[in-house]
Amino acid sequence: MALASDAWAAHDAARRSFLAQGVQGIPLLLGGLEDERLGLMAHRRILQILGELGREETIPAVRVALHRSLGRDDPIVRAGAMEALAAFRAPEAVGELIALLDHPNPDVVKHAAMLAGHTRAPAVLAPLRRLLASDDASRRHAAAVGLIRMDDAAARAALGEHLVRETSDEIRTLIRAATGTPLR
Repeated sequence: MALASDAWAAHDAARRSFLAQGVQGIPLLLGGLEDERLGLMAHRRILQILGELGREETIPAVRVALHRSLGRDDPIVRAGAMEALAAFRAPEAVGELIALLDHPNPDVVKHAAMLAGHTRAPAVLAPLRRLLASDDASRRHAAAVGLIRMDDAAARAALGEHLVRETSDEIRTLIRAATGTPLR
């Protein structure tokens, strides 16, 4: 399958073809997710296409791929599955991203935080606020990015409230830029 190719032109042409096929191409994509011979990059590309297609009936397969990648500690497929979930923005997909905010792997948590904000779902506000209170600056940074990506008044208010407690100059600068708070 061209999605497994190292040649950008080949896998991009395959991607465009699947997007043009729409719903008709989904069975082949789902079958490809189960074919271990295709490799990790092909699986990631399949997941990205499923996210682009946005068909909620594929969320269960994306979730299976996510959990399989978490079990294998596979960052390539994991990233593709998480990005696909964020593209769906359905409650089931958003809930999966929120659950990842408690994952023991800090890289999973940080990526989930940024993607959760991308969904702009109101359900992510409280978990991202909670993550802003972390002792770990990299988690706070990811939470701030997630809240910035939400691009709504409640998220900006949460960032503004947090600003007085933030100890990292980098994160304070990020929040000030996003909320329009003057530098002091």
